[in-house]
Amino acid sequence: MTEISPNEMFNRIVDSRLDAPGILASLGNMFLTITVAIPSGGDPGEQGGFEPVIALEQGVPFMLVLSSPAALTKSEELVGYALQTTGRGVVQSLAPGTGIIVDTGQTSLRLVPELIEELRLRPDELSG
Repeated sequence: MTEISPNEMFNRIVDSRLDAPGILASLGNMFLTITVAIPSGGDPGEQGGFEPVIALEQGVPFMLVLSSPAALTKSEELVGYALQTTGRGVVQSLAPGTGIIVDTGQTSLRLVPELIEELRLRPDELSG
């Protein structure tokens, strides 16, 4: 039997659009453990070059994060760079009051700022 990576499992659940009690909190925990890419309009290797994609939704900023190779390929049409990190790395570095849009390549998931704040406080051992 082929083992499914944490990223594949996360993407499958998001893509299936499950609407079960507690699913968003569970997906938030899973997000902390996966590898993601943050698309950037500038070269993250240069000073001041990191320019993440930010969308405003009803006045709330959401940063775009990619969780699959398909999403990364789609983003290359818009931006030329991406910074690889973990979901936890994104959560820890995000400005307070900012949410995350996770693009799986097929659909997206919004993690609202309130959930991000909860995830920021979770110890490493609870998320992986």
